[in-house]
Amino acid sequence: MLSLLLALPLLGLAAAAQAAPPARDECVVATINSGEESPAERLRTLAGADYWVEADRELLLCSRGGALSAGALVAAALEAGALSVAALPGVDPSRLFFLKTTPDLEVAELGRALVRGGRWVVLEISASLPPARLERLQSAAAVGGGPGPGRVGPALFPFESNRVLARRWSRAQHGAGEELTDPQIAAFLDEIDATRWFGDVETLAAWNRWTRGPEVLTARDWLVAEFSGLEGFSVTTGEFWVPPNSWPGAWAYNVVATIQGTSRPDDWYVVGGHYDSTSDNLPDEAPGADDNASGCAGTLELARLFAAHPPDATLVFVCFSGEEQGLFGSEDYVADLSATGDLDKVQGVYILDMIAYSGSAVLEAILESETLAQTWVNQLADAAADFTTLAVVVQWGAYGSDHVPFLAAGRPAALAIEYDFNPYYHTTNDLPVHLNPALAEQILRMGGGALLRLAGSTTIFVDGFETGGTLRWSATAP
Repeated sequence: MLSLLLALPLLGLAAAAQAAPPARDECVVATINSGEESPAERLRTLAGADYWVEADRELLLCSRGGALSAGALVAAALEAGALSVAALPGVDPSRLFFLKTTPDLEVAELGRALVRGGRWVVLEISASLPPARLERLQSAAAVGGGPGPGRVGPALFPFESNRVLARRWSRAQHGAGEELTDPQIAAFLDEIDATRWFGDVETLAAWNRWTRGPEVLTARDWLVAEFSGLEGFSVTTGEFWVPPNSWPGAWAYNVVATIQGTSRPDDWYVVGGHYDSTSDNLPDEAPGADDNASGCAGTLELARLFAAHPPDATLVFVCFSGEEQGLFGSEDYVADLSATGDLDKVQGVYILDMIAYSGSAVLEAILESETLAQTWVNQLADAAADFTTLAVVVQWGAYGSDHVPFLAAGRPAALAIEYDFNPYYHTTNDLPVHLNPALAEQILRMGGGALLRLAGSTTIFVDGFETGGTLRWSATAP
């Protein structure tokens, strides 16, 4: 799996250009039923294919130096069970990268996309790409130096062969045990109100929530009032500094709402999403309905669920600011947890970022994380299977949202994000009218279901008796 803290040495492409032309690889892209292990396993071990990368419904297979022709690879892959196969001749392995893309990026400007899955692209960089742009994209992926602009936007990571970048969740594939739909939890999840959620999105999107502008403080105060109105919650705001770049620096504020666990107060679960926004016209208009009024309003809606069903474990709901400038709010919150000695209490983190755009009638979502959080991802995906209609794609390699600081600190965290690219991303047209409340509701049911199982509630009855928990469900081991 991709490493969160991977070092990124810059390539000396100019020097390489003066050397002898590199040997070319013959590659094919096989279409598969993602999540079905048997055909994928046969393809990954295909004779003559020296390396592979799996990216959701696409599987890249390559023969080094053209030892096996593309035609022979196509025939072998079809025989092994691929749904279809397309040849990718003459791939330069020295120019392969993993690209973490964004909706506004024209990938074709950078080179040839070999396979795509989730937000990942296996990219063969164009020889004509300006070195300065290559360096910027590589530098953006460097995550070891703290918060800042390098933590968001498109980025290039070194290519690694034989990796699963993204795969559809399959309970059978991961060896999960008994499937528990748990009708009581399902009934509680029915209390999630998509109409109320959409009203909160409209409220937030009416303000320009640019971190350096005045209206983000109006949004902050509204969030404080909404969380404070929930029974059992305490609310604080954490102040931090967003340094200047082409704009002046500014003080920004996280909104942190906590409901203490009734029987396990030292087990913490965190739900979060940033409330700041950005656009192509920052001083005048940055509605950010999908990015990320949708996730912040979702955080508030899940808090309402647990106000009605007080949890056994402590739940913390955080609307972060400063995300668009480089994850400053979540970095500050994780640093505060470390300083107070509370970081190790965090058992799981569920980050909601862009949860409401769907380009089709099929409701799809990505769960993005690192392998240290495999069990937490399993628990969320199992809840999706039991309580939602979502098709869940698990994506490995965390980058660009508020789950990253938690994972960097060693805490299990996962990002929930829509599968389809929102064409209005980071523009003044990121408006509520373009959103699909049904997708947001299903993503909230996924997180809410997992949290009701793990954080528990004294309102849950198991087998007709009140037990104060749901521990009859067992998590899947990594």
